[in-house]
Amino acid sequence: MRKHLLFIIFIFCYTSTEAQLQFCDGILGPEIFTEDFGSGITNGPALSPMITSYQYVNSGPQDGQYTISNDSGQLGSWFSFPDHTGNTNGKMLIVNAGFNAGQFYRTPINGLCENTPYEFSAWIMNVLDGVQNVCGSNEIPIQVRFEIWDATDTNLLSSGSMDPKFADVRPTWIKYGLTFTTSAGQNGVILKMIIVMRLTDMKLQLVLMMMVEMVLTQAM
Repeated sequence: MRKHLLFIIFIFCYTSTEAQLQFCDGILGPEIFTEDFGSGITNGPALSPMITSYQYVNSGPQDGQYTISNDSGQLGSWFSFPDHTGNTNGKMLIVNAGFNAGQFYRTPINGLCENTPYEFSAWIMNVLDGVQNVCGSNEIPIQVRFEIWDATDTNLLSSGSMDPKFADVRPTWIKYGLTFTTSAGQNGVILKMIIVMRLTDMKLQLVLMMMVEMVLTQAM
């Protein structure tokens, strides 16, 4: 991610770290695709149904719903915290996962060069407040799988799943990333993000997550 901590006071409020799926070891080139969900004091707008099958709500998303807001504290047991970009009133995608595992975000990315390495990265946080610990021993961690497919949606180019992430005692943004290389004649890909679940009792499910600013960058 290109965004960095802008105000030193924030250092005492949260931690930020990287989780190694696949990051480029070399120099990163220009950004090809960026999604930071905008900025503003009002929630929304809703995403296209081509991007997500989840239901948009203006606030307080329940299972299978999402909102876009500059404040993560949509429910009383969630951290109230700003996005990771440092933008004034920066918004983020806030998702309350449904009861079934599956895809919750999909977007095409075009304008790529053939035979070229790229890195995709995204910042994710578990918004459940670990101090309140409302789920107790029944808490189910968040886990997201990232997949990069070719533009025909038939060839998987790269994939990786984050480790299961339980609630933290303070807000913690974590960076996840994947690398892939386009083939000859290939100038576009499809990004998919999928909820991964291992449930023994569906009635106990409480899976909360959010992400902010996804970036696709050319790897040098």
